[in-house]
Amino acid sequence: NHSSGVTTSPDNVSDLSQILDLNVDYFVGEADFGIAIVPRPTLWDRATGAMTAIGNVTRGSANAINNNDQVVGNVVHDDGSGVRQAFRLMNGLNGDAELIDTPNAFESVLWDVNDIGDSVGFYIDENTGARSAFICRADGTLEFPGALGGSSNTLNCINASGLAGGQFLSASGPHAYLFDPVLGPMDLNDLIDPASGWTLREITGVTDEGYLVGYRTNAQGLTQGFIAIPVPGPGTGIGIVAFGAMANMARRRR
Repeated sequence: NHSSGVTTSPDNVSDLSQILDLNVDYFVGEADFGIAIVPRPTLWDRATGAMTAIGNVTRGSANAINNNDQVVGNVVHDDGSGVRQAFRLMNGLNGDAELIDTPNAFESVLWDVNDIGDSVGFYIDENTGARSAFICRADGTLEFPGALGGSSNTLNCINASGLAGGQFLSASGPHAYLFDPVLGPMDLNDLIDPASGWTLREITGVTDEGYLVGYRTNAQGLTQGFIAIPVPGPGTGIGIVAFGAMANMARRRR
């Protein structure tokens, strides 16, 4: 909670906890409930302060919640391997978590869910070790928007129109990955002036209006947050009209 410039925590039980997302009624994240340093996906009621474990998951993290109280995140398997597997909770906060099975996946995580129920994240291929972005639609079908290069393509966020953002590993390092449901995957750097001196490294959030936030770097080693405003553009259907530095660094997904 925040009032008159004073920040307080809704958690006075755990030795280890963090809040990762919120809607009008709840915070979600992970907490160990003071029993052991084994975090569980956790829900905090913003009105009452009640703190409860989500679903039937004994280890893991709740990474996002939408305005319909649908939650996505990852479980951590209890076999000692520490391997994560994506889950979602779509039909009530007290229901059982649905584990997401991606093909040939060693590990998977869901980072965000929009109000339609579509969610995004990545999985790690058990054969190649590559990170691949994927979309889990509300009906449970999986889509793989395609790689832009390198061994890592991830999606961090998705809006109600299906516009999603994340990061991919290009030949020159990490670049911001934008997925448009009509135009497909693209490098966000292709939509800005190459003479700007900045490289857009990652998209960490997107609003339903299409505003993008993330972080960028320049040749001098400066890292800044950015706001990007996509607009229709000739020949591409999308372009960037403005940028603004927000802070030293935008929040990054793990």
